[in-house]
This record gives sequence, structure tokens and C-alpha cells, in this order.
Amino acid sequence: MAKRGEDGTEQATGDEVVKVINKTQLTKLLKGLSHHQDAIDEIKGKMGGSVNAAVETYHVDKKMLGWIRQLYAMKTEKLAYHLDNFYHMLDVSGLSAKAESVQRLPIEGGGEGEETETEDEPGAKPDNVKKFPAPNGHASA
Repeated sequence: MAKRGEDGTEQATGDEVVKVINKTQLTKLLKGLSHHQDAIDEIKGKMGGSVNAAVETYHVDKKMLGWIRQLYAMKTEKLAYHLDNFYHMLDVSGLSAKAESVQRLPIEGGGEGEETETEDEPGAKPDNVKKFPAPNGHASA
């Protein structure tokens, strides 16, 4: 129990004292963090530029890239655990069936920098790809 001082206020004992940072240490810490924040902002800008270039060039889905980056950074055991749970929840929630109920465009590419081709013959277009009519009666190439 705390003792009362001469002025009637409670005096904390050594076990009850909470140590806190002083003004000089706090100021030094905040200045150091501010300096690091500038470096972080510069790196984030470069990363954002890389992501935007990938979106423009390869049509990368930003949200999916964010998810994949999180998974990629995990240790193998943690990744396996989360993927097992993700697949289970995906099935149980009915989201897989919901996604299958809509017509989607085929995804091409995705290999080691190579375009995928149909099984029938190299360079063949999938059955669901049709040419648009040429504008104003011009013949298409």
C-alpha cells in the first residue's frame, strides 16, 4: 500500500513506479523516426511506381498483388496454415461457386515470361475469342 506524504498525497514505493521516457529522449527519438520516415516514403514511392508499371504493362490486379506479397513474405509453415484455412473458408462460404456462376475472360500468360497457348495448336486463339467488325466497312488485317 502507498504511504502518505506530509502534504497528504500518496507516495509510490519502488515497486509501484512506472518508468517513462523524458523530454530529451522523446525529442531525439521523434527526430530519428522522422528521418527514417523520409526514407520509408521514398522507398514506398519507388514501390508504387513499380506496381503501377506492372499494372500498365502486365495488367496486374493491385489487390491480388498485395495478397500475394503478404503470402510470399510468410514462413513456409505459416503459409501452409493460412492457405489451408483460406481454401476451406473459400469452399464453405460458397464464394468459389459464386465466382463460377459468372462468365469470365480467359487468363493468358503467367508462366516464366511465356504466353500460354491453346491445346489444339500453337498460336491458336481460344474458341471464345472473336474479332470485332472493322469500323466503317474497312477490312481487318
